[in-house]
Amino acid sequence: MGTTYNFHKRFSKVVTLTVYDFPVSYSDDYFLDIMNDIGYVRTFKDQQLPGTNVHKRVREVEIEIKNDKEKDIPQVIILKAHYRDDRVRVVTPGQPSPCFRCEKLGHSRKECPLRGPEKKEQTVPKVLPPVQNSKTPVPEAKKYVVKRVTQSPPVPPAQSTVPEVKKQSLEQ
Repeated sequence: MGTTYNFHKRFSKVVTLTVYDFPVSYSDDYFLDIMNDIGYVRTFKDQQLPGTNVHKRVREVEIEIKNDKEKDIPQVIILKAHYRDDRVRVVTPGQPSPCFRCEKLGHSRKECPLRGPEKKEQTVPKVLPPVQNSKTPVPEAKKYVVKRVTQSPPVPPAQSTVPEVKKQSLEQ
């Protein structure tokens, strides 16, 4: 009579990701399903405003990935719902953060070339944008598209607790 051991295949690298703008309408289980497609989620937590119980829609995820899969971590996750698409930013240490307006690398939303000229003059970029050769295209962010398969359960119509009022005729 022998002893059976089940071994969990461990991934080789632990990375801490910062996930911005994940909608609160999606459950934590749905969030974990998406992150488990990237690697094994060890921990995740919501960031809160200091001294309050208010969540900031920012999550920190500690995830185990294989070394060869680190370059496959998406920078934008697109959640396709039946009424709109939600864009979620994923920031990985050591990778450039994409612009959230045009999804190109090398600048932030404040310095985006698609921004109106009247607002561009008011802001001063923190860092100089990288010099781009006119022949070199600007790389786009890696995207991961998720179709929302499970919908939230429909909310049952509220049952009225007010008793019905019978109309009485004024003629007697």
